[in-house]
Amino acid sequence: MRDRRQVPLHYVIQLTDQSSERAATKALAATTDQMHRLLSSSSDLVFLVNHKLILTFANETACQKLNTASQAFEGMPIYNTIKTTDRRVFMKALETLTTSARREVHVGEITFLGNTELKVEARLIRLNPLQNTGYAMVCKESTSLAELEEAATSQARFSQVFHGSPDAILLLRANDNLILDFNDGFTRLLGYSREDAIGECGLESNFWNNVVERDAVVAKLMAEKEVIGYETTLRTHSGQVVHVEISLRYVEIDGDLSILCIGRDITKRISAEAALVETEEKFEKAFNHSPDGFVIIRQSDGVITDLNEAFVEKSGYRRDELIDKPFHMFLDTSNTEELEEFAATLANSAKPIANQAVTFTSKTGEVIPSLISATILELSGEPYVMVVAKDISKQRATEERLRRSEERFRGIFENAPIGILLVDLKGHISQANHTAAALLAYDEQHMNGIHISRLVPHEDRITLKHSLNRLITDKTHSFKVEQRLLCQN
Repeated sequence: MRDRRQVPLHYVIQLTDQSSERAATKALAATTDQMHRLLSSSSDLVFLVNHKLILTFANETACQKLNTASQAFEGMPIYNTIKTTDRRVFMKALETLTTSARREVHVGEITFLGNTELKVEARLIRLNPLQNTGYAMVCKESTSLAELEEAATSQARFSQVFHGSPDAILLLRANDNLILDFNDGFTRLLGYSREDAIGECGLESNFWNNVVERDAVVAKLMAEKEVIGYETTLRTHSGQVVHVEISLRYVEIDGDLSILCIGRDITKRISAEAALVETEEKFEKAFNHSPDGFVIIRQSDGVITDLNEAFVEKSGYRRDELIDKPFHMFLDTSNTEELEEFAATLANSAKPIANQAVTFTSKTGEVIPSLISATILELSGEPYVMVVAKDISKQRATEERLRRSEERFRGIFENAPIGILLVDLKGHISQANHTAAALLAYDEQHMNGIHISRLVPHEDRITLKHSLNRLITDKTHSFKVEQRLLCQN
């Protein structure tokens, strides 16, 4: 600083903190050095060029293949290392990369010039500007004729698998979901023809039945690079919903990142599973809520593995007292014939039984007559016997009362002091007691089947007919009428 006479008084020194800038520069240099070391170990030929297309780096593989020192490449324009006839191809690929949003383009086959000429398959990749380079050229040495033939054979096999697969196969370009190709299986699954879909962008969103689920699958693919065996629903060209199992994976095709999608129609399987669940639910309801006892027995040892509440209640035991116990211990051991017959049923897996009479003994000693039906089931690959036991105690009691009633009626009928004829609704005698047969001079057996009109004089038959009709039409239980009858003689 100076005074009014311009005499120097002080010095002004300005200090600028450059530590952050130097640290960033140092970090960038370290990152660049690390990237160079990684690229040096690559088996591909790798060249880095700046935005002015000046070579800044060539890895060891490139130097060895071209028999040229790395210092000879640095500072050289990239197009000077490419054969004159191939430079147009390179510049066209560069133009495509710079005028589009793509990160990578396939250059194709070009010849590099060094101390040795080398044909390569090249890809051009846009780099992050922070790395102070513009592009990377990654090259693979062109294959020999034998390798080309092998590749052609491999491609033919892939084409055969692709187009011959019964599953649906779809190829999408990753950056814009453009449909590259699909097989006949895809057409069968969703109904799109090649003319409808190939080359279309965004059409794949129409394939999904649920957009939210589509977004979830895409997110999973981006995070994990593949999605395997995902079950979802898709919508066909006609609008029908189909259940499918899909798998997706990123693949590289001609230098472009693509998505390989494989789908399989599982509609029939889903329907079968739903039917199975419905059947199991119905069986469970029948098993648990049936008034009859249900018991599942392992065939190999006759042990109870499951049973319903109806059987537990009838047996008088707790459930835990029945599980893992031999089923025959609840049968009446005094009836050896029943035990042997049931044991034979358990041993013969091809012979189900229906309404076999057995007798159970409850915990309190109560005897429970039952009818059982048994059939063979296979559970987890092992044969089991499902037994349905119906308590017929009330039926047996009713049958016994009916038998006794019939015996009493038969005693009264046979020994009544008056004649009794049993006549069906068509007028035929089905049974006559002793007194009636004696009165009419008939043998009891000979009266069976005779029409009642044969026992009445001809002139009285109209009166008899009216009397019988009165019983039927007027629903009269009984009435008295005087009627002349003819004896056999």
